[in-house]
Amino acid sequence: MASPTTQPRSSTRAPEKGSFPLDHQHICKEFAEKFRTCLQENNYVTAKCRSLSKLYLQCRMENGLMTPESWERLGFYDDDEQRVPSNLDLGPESHQTSGYVAGLRYRKRRREMRYPDKEDAS
Repeated sequence: MASPTTQPRSSTRAPEKGSFPLDHQHICKEFAEKFRTCLQENNYVTAKCRSLSKLYLQCRMENGLMTPESWERLGFYDDDEQRVPSNLDLGPESHQTSGYVAGLRYRKRRREMRYPDKEDAS
């Protein structure tokens, strides 16, 4: 009988901030739902829902569901309103509405450089 082949073990690393306990008792569910609804209503532009995100994280910290951190370390600042770009309205020409795929423009240019005589069919 042949011995089974052994496969090398893959190493895993713990998250940088440690564990992130689930909210089994739904203590912060209200904040999570408001944040999720805000994201859906704003085409998943997270900057428009920063205040709700901050409330959700505050609830988690106050209830021992995550290690308390400074707001600066979590990416929140006193002048957050000034840091949010003013051009977040997604118009008809935005990447989200046009089905943008990263790298296609580069691929087209590269193809044109290799084959300058051929027309690009795609």
